[in-house]
Amino acid sequence: MTRLVLQKADALLGRVERAFALIGAAAIFALMGLGVVQITARQFFNLPIFGYIDIIELLMPVFVFLALAHVEQMRGHIRIDLVLRRLHWRSRRVVDLIACLLGLAVIAVLARFGFDHAYRAYEFSDSTMDAQYLWWPSKAVIPIALTLLWCRLLLTTLNWGRRVQSMDGDGI
Repeated sequence: MTRLVLQKADALLGRVERAFALIGAAAIFALMGLGVVQITARQFFNLPIFGYIDIIELLMPVFVFLALAHVEQMRGHIRIDLVLRRLHWRSRRVVDLIACLLGLAVIAVLARFGFDHAYRAYEFSDSTMDAQYLWWPSKAVIPIALTLLWCRLLLTTLNWGRRVQSMDGDGI
């Protein structure tokens, strides 16, 4: 693939990743506001929010998983740079390419089984214990976010493959 095609795909995917990350950030902000309301209502009016713990459980996948692809785009995931720094730059590219290929395989399996799990929750109307909120929307967030991460890893893999093939110093 040409560098220009990869750059355009990166820009398009980057917009989607930022939108997902903003939704995750909004979920964190909403959870903080809900916590303030919960504490205030319980402390001063003895009126706790019904299903507060269930709401927290349902929001967790939103703020945990939606920003994964954006973090990958920013190369913010934990890496073992101590080992990689000692390698020649060509060897580092090959190692990064292999790591991306392994990541693609693992994320594909996780996303596939995640979709199955979310569908089962939908099919059986799986709900939370106390408030009986449906689980499937929250469970569906995980494979959707993993699919976006898979797309980011695919783009990164194509870029590393191009760089390994050409062995030049440029990148996206």
